[in-house]
Amino acid sequence: MISEQTLLELLLSCGGLFARQIPAPRPPWWGRGLRRTLAVVFAAIGRLGFDLQVRGLEQFSNSPGTLIVCNHKTDFDIILLAPTLYWSHRGRGPIGRLAFVAAERMFQQGYFSNYLLPRPRWLSRLLYPVNLSAALQALRTYPIPHARDRKLGAQLADIMELKGNLTLGEIFRGPPEEILPGAPPGAHITEVLGWSYHQALYQEHDYSIFTPHLERKLRAQHFTRILSCLGRFAAILDEGDAVYLAPEGELEIEGNFEEIKAGLARMVQMSRREMVLLPVNLTYDLMTTGRRRVFLTVGAELRGLQSWSRERLDDQVERAISRLGTVTLGQLASTILQAVASEGESSLAEGFFKEQIQREAARLAFKEGYRVDERLLREEAFERCWQRFCAYCRRRKLLEWQGERISFARAQVLGTAGADGEEPVSPWVYSANELATIIAAHKKAAAAPEVM
Repeated sequence: MISEQTLLELLLSCGGLFARQIPAPRPPWWGRGLRRTLAVVFAAIGRLGFDLQVRGLEQFSNSPGTLIVCNHKTDFDIILLAPTLYWSHRGRGPIGRLAFVAAERMFQQGYFSNYLLPRPRWLSRLLYPVNLSAALQALRTYPIPHARDRKLGAQLADIMELKGNLTLGEIFRGPPEEILPGAPPGAHITEVLGWSYHQALYQEHDYSIFTPHLERKLRAQHFTRILSCLGRFAAILDEGDAVYLAPEGELEIEGNFEEIKAGLARMVQMSRREMVLLPVNLTYDLMTTGRRRVFLTVGAELRGLQSWSRERLDDQVERAISRLGTVTLGQLASTILQAVASEGESSLAEGFFKEQIQREAARLAFKEGYRVDERLLREEAFERCWQRFCAYCRRRKLLEWQGERISFARAQVLGTAGADGEEPVSPWVYSANELATIIAAHKKAAAAPEVM
């Protein structure tokens, strides 16, 4: 007997059969003008809000069937990346018809109020019914759901489609109040799809919270939807347009590159065109004040992807993106402090600290060939960066100056504070993980050069 999970994996592995049946979507006539307008607006936001440094743009050939992959650092990623690539070819060719792989939650009721505008509460409640699906699809932005967990609101909408307006007592495996606090078991689905339960509806669950019969039905429908979504993007690539994908599928909450989701390999398998994969890296100079510098680095295009195994594809993509990362002052400072803290120390001389940062920046840039923030390699520019770094640390109470020495909290630097996962990692841990990811990618590339 084949298990349900095995059957679903088999369906995913045969995804190319489904892609041929799915035509590429056609956005409305007004979508092109909206995309061009937003390309102007986003470019202005990026230039005004950030000190954007672009490297390697000449490596973007704008070839038909280009899949653009980038690490996912913040919600500003697409605002910085999309207009940069768009205007590099004046919006012509495949980049002018760029399609975006987006999280399913963006197409659901409540996204605008729960995620984009949670405050003030009265305005968030007023905008709760707003659904951005039409505008997003006009921008050629299409959803793809996570393979397992989904927002409760989306799950209830699927049950409505499958079985109608059931009561909560009929759909949940356990007591409904554990999932929807305050909701009576006899309430129907339509009665809880409003603002009163918006926080619970925006929580993610897997399908095991529902009765066994519903769980099987919903899982089967869900994986069929995933195949349909992947087939849509494969069809877009087959027509010669470009697609943007964050292969991690989620933010890098700890600074290191997250595991690549299966959707990347499935999409490559489904496409019948000879694809081009463009790796891009975004590195934010996070530990600073004022207008932050962002390094957008475009790498060499990868070809021949369809002949690669999933393991090889994931490895090559992660390596290609990560090794494009830029070394920043915050990364170097965090790594040096971790080394000091691991020896049991909780302070160091400021002069020694600065000297170590400059020395390591020069070594990585000139001896190892890393991309390093060039300001760290010039004395006057380094001093300005140092002052802004110190101002950031004082503001966040990350460092304390005692004459010529700097003290710090060892637990915070080493990441043992808040290690239960309930609190976000400290800036020290995040930045040190960023540098460790860049170094690991360079070492992998040196040991086994990638195939272009």
